[in-house]
Parts: sequence; C-alpha cells; structure tokens
Amino acid sequence: MKLFSFVKTTDVDRVMECGIKSDEYCAVETEIYGIKKQCLLAFLSPYDSPLINDDSYMPLKIDLQPETVVVAEGVFRESGSEELYEGSFVKLAGYTFGSFRKPECLVPGSVLPDAIEKYNKTMDEPLLYTNSEELYIDSMFAKFTDEIPGFKEQSLAAFFNSKRMDGVRSVKEGKYTFYAENGEVRFISRG
Repeated sequence: MKLFSFVKTTDVDRVMECGIKSDEYCAVETEIYGIKKQCLLAFLSPYDSPLINDDSYMPLKIDLQPETVVVAEGVFRESGSEELYEGSFVKLAGYTFGSFRKPECLVPGSVLPDAIEKYNKTMDEPLLYTNSEELYIDSMFAKFTDEIPGFKEQSLAAFFNSKRMDGVRSVKEGKYTFYAENGEVRFISRG
C-alpha cells in the first residue's frame, strides 16, 4: 500500500539510493504489541502532514505491506496521552479509512530503496480524498445522520446558534426559526 513520508530535500538523493533508515528518521518510539520500536512516521495522504507546505522537505511515496504497518490516532499523541495512543493501534490491513481524525502510520524498521518513489502532485495519480481530517468529519456526519433522526437539522441549528455573537440573529415564527445574517435568511429550522 502506498503511504507518504517526508525527508529533507538535501537527503532525497541519498534516501532514493540507500533507503530510509529507522534509526536516522525515527519520529516515534513506542511500544507496539509489547515490543519497544523506533518507527518512521508516514501518512495516508501527503496533506495529512504539516510538512506538505515546507519547501525544505519532500514527500516520498513508500510502498509497504499493510500487515507490517500500524495506524494510530495522532490526536492522542499530540495531546500527550500515550495510553490512548497505544490503545488506538490497528494494523493498516484492518484500518477503516475515515475512522481516525489524524491517522499516523507507524513503520517499524527501515524502508528499502526499491519501495520508495518521489511524489509529484501534478503528475501522480489523483488522491481519493484531500486529507484524513476532512474524511473523518464527513464520515462522522454520515454515521450520525444514519443513526440520529434530524441530526443534520440539529447540527445546522447548533451552528447558527453558536454564531449569535458574530451577528447572526434568530427569529421564531410559529413552528420555524429563521437564522439571518446581514438581513439575509441563511437557514430555516423546524422548531
């Protein structure tokens, strides 16, 4: 499966020839299924990484067997909850796209040169989705829309109620509530 990793642009030629060594590019050291591992950090989409807009780094496609890679919820690592982070581990082969807000792929070990390609966003095959956070939000909306009657309307009403401080007014007329901004009705809610 194709994943994306970032290396310094000054290291690209050496990495293409020699591979990505885990001890040199270790981003996460964690316990995976009871064994402490140094892991390379990779992403499902190049746009999941904050380095996508950093000219001093280049995205590389790495082709790995999904059974060898672990996916974790990056939000837990960012928030410092190692227990939740390690508890979120799932093999890439069993990961459901859109189930993590910030999926991080942990690659335990080095990546050989024949599994690495330069990523060219204008010439490469198109990505199925822009980034994992948008896919996660879309997945949550779809899930709750299926599970909770009236979820979409409740979500929009809550959104417009939260915008009252920003000049959105609400007017209740009979069984409807009108949400207006700058004299224009933006949303009509039942109830």
